[in-house]
Amino acid sequence: MKIFLVKKTAGRRYDSADIVKRLLCAELSHGTDGEPVLSDGRAVSISHTKHWWAAAAADAGEAGALGFDMEELSRVPGERIAQKLHPLEREYLSGLQSGSGEWRGELLGIWTAKESYMKMCSEGLSMGLASFSAISPDLACAETVSAEGRPRGRLIRLSPRKELTACLCVPDSGCRLNAEDIDIRVCGYDGRPSETAADCAARLLSAGDLSSAELSAKLRRKGYPEDECEAALALMKDCGYVDDEAFAQRLGERLAASGKGRLYIASQLKKRGLPFDVNAYEDPRERERAMEAALDALGGADLSSADPKERERLLAKAARRLASRGYTAEVIYSVLAKLR
Repeated sequence: MKIFLVKKTAGRRYDSADIVKRLLCAELSHGTDGEPVLSDGRAVSISHTKHWWAAAAADAGEAGALGFDMEELSRVPGERIAQKLHPLEREYLSGLQSGSGEWRGELLGIWTAKESYMKMCSEGLSMGLASFSAISPDLACAETVSAEGRPRGRLIRLSPRKELTACLCVPDSGCRLNAEDIDIRVCGYDGRPSETAADCAARLLSAGDLSSAELSAKLRRKGYPEDECEAALALMKDCGYVDDEAFAQRLGERLAASGKGRLYIASQLKKRGLPFDVNAYEDPRERERAMEAALDALGGADLSSADPKERERLLAKAARRLASRGYTAEVIYSVLAKLR
């Protein structure tokens, strides 16, 4: 018998079918009563809490049915739940201070025992919480439990982690399984994003323009499979939310208007995965903007009255300014020639 535990991460989705396929190497389906069924015939029972997912799976030849349930000890169950329990269970809890840590722990222990038995019977809560007791007539934790018309089950109480309480229930007929025989494994599984790739893509684009490459990279980093990333990107393109050529045009115009040259524009577009042909780039105001940047670098200095050494120093300063803004050598030489 094995119990597989997965620690959940906030903001991720944990699909039982996917986890079972990866960890138990089997396909998960459901029987006529909604009980989980493995494709290889092994018995399985699944439970999950806010922070944990778990599955108990029989090995080949073991119990033909089983039930497993777990709860986090930090959970605070209400008294209304306790009032619906079997009289023996209510009497057992009455000896403890209601709402205390000990009372909550015992109530959660009773709850997991009852849930595990109901799962073993493939009935769930429809069986009724008061129809059987996980507490024996001498007010001790029962080792076996049964309800009218249902098979007797053997309860194996577990503490798979310090923050968890759990119970495994298997048919009592000839069962020799003990807690020491159960292999508890904490497994690595990252889960899936809580929203679809398309919803995530739309949300990302609502915050600003993204290129196809940027959007794909962001979706992959969030853990979406490649096929879902491609489908989401195709949908965004079909809806007109992603258009690399139009985005490149807008971004290029914005950078040019801020005084940047074609080399700087090319580098920025390349970083964002956008198309840009330096040789085919046309900006009728490129040289005009370059001249404005050069004059700004000169700070109003009069080149005509400066001595040759000072003039060359000022021209070199203007050239450095233009180079830092990404203007080509051709544009820089053209501007410097006019300034001379």
